[in-house]
Amino acid sequence: MAGTATHRAVNRVYYVFSALGLIFVGVAFVAVFTGGSCDCDPPIGVGWSMTIAAVGTITWWVSRLATRSPRWLNNAAAVIGYVGTVGVLVFGLIRALSDAAEIIR
Repeated sequence: MAGTATHRAVNRVYYVFSALGLIFVGVAFVAVFTGGSCDCDPPIGVGWSMTIAAVGTITWWVSRLATRSPRWLNNAAAVIGYVGTVGVLVFGLIRALSDAAEIIR
């Protein structure tokens, strides 16, 4: 019985962090595609990669909530999430290096 209570507590913590993550992604999505508070070009590659990662995450959540979701759906959601995350890292690094080169000049 203690394992079940512990499992529910861990799930609640996970859901809270997931909800906070969705709020963050929503705010970041708006900031990226509108240029945020700077007069710079918005990093569109990062924005689309964040969107792809969010779609992968939401797909994974939906597949986990379904009682009998196909295994390929879980795998596809994971791949989509990883591709989006790698895209954020790559496009973010490109943008950071470009901005650093601009500052150094």
